[in-house]
Amino acid sequence: MNKKKLISFGTTLFLAAALVLGMQIQTDAEETQTHTYKLEQSEWSDSRMRLMEHTTYTETYYDELYDAETDSYVKTPYTYEYTEDSVALEYEKKHEFTVGMADVNYSNYSFYGGGGGYSQIDIYREGFTVQNVRSSNKNIKVALTATRRYKSSYADYISDYYISYFAKKAGKAAVSFDVYKDGKFVQTCSISVIAKGYKFYKPVIKNVKYAGKELYYYDPFTNKTSGKLKVTPAKGYKIVSIEYTTGIDAKTGDYTYKKIKNNGKIKLIKQRKYTRKYSEGTEYESQYAYNSLFPVTQIRITLQNKKTKETVEDYEYLYTLNRK
Repeated sequence: MNKKKLISFGTTLFLAAALVLGMQIQTDAEETQTHTYKLEQSEWSDSRMRLMEHTTYTETYYDELYDAETDSYVKTPYTYEYTEDSVALEYEKKHEFTVGMADVNYSNYSFYGGGGGYSQIDIYREGFTVQNVRSSNKNIKVALTATRRYKSSYADYISDYYISYFAKKAGKAAVSFDVYKDGKFVQTCSISVIAKGYKFYKPVIKNVKYAGKELYYYDPFTNKTSGKLKVTPAKGYKIVSIEYTTGIDAKTGDYTYKKIKNNGKIKLIKQRKYTRKYSEGTEYESQYAYNSLFPVTQIRITLQNKKTKETVEDYEYLYTLNRK
């Protein structure tokens, strides 16, 4: 048998086998994704909500089946589907805070951008962002004031958003925000917010006044960007020094201080933007970017107990609204 006849015989045998066995030749597959979203209660806590992303993957394969009558291959599509559920984000569905800046733990609130309190939105999937924060109550101000970026050898994305609150009066509000995935709107979420009145007591200071206004109680918010600061110590204490912050290092987030005499004039900080980094030099790094709705001026007062000679430091805070 010559070579030409051998090839012809092999081809005939192949086609016959294809006809008998229904031989299929598979071509490249196509994949599509569809996403649906559902807002539901977290399985870990009754106080938290979560946004679930349901992804359906559809893969289409094209098989070519030999047709002996036409001596050709007929393309036939086959589809295969599978689904995946994942948590896109979580957050506390309720938050209570005090009117003004009353809470003793000032540092937590000012740290994330100012206001009487804040909510943290935990992001678990890349591509999700939070936008358009708003309040249903005109006396409860809100803003998206900070983000935390997660960086590692395999990922780099915003992992947390922080929404800050400030209430001029006691009341309730529904604070809403929109969630986007890769720039497309996904879902509107809501947090129930309650602002309560409050006042606290400090044994080392009788009162502090700025621009003639009492700051000792629950509301160190002011619209005046400069004014005199007067400190009256409690009985048995004397003032050693009074300092106020004149700025914030935009890269480190550290304060710079200036000393003044009692009843001296100060200017409040207007700076909104600065950053802080943590765990630098390790396998991961947390980076915060701030755009504070209420820039904070910190007052550091050093006092001495007249009897024991022991010195103590007291911190007061002045907040002023700055949207520029």
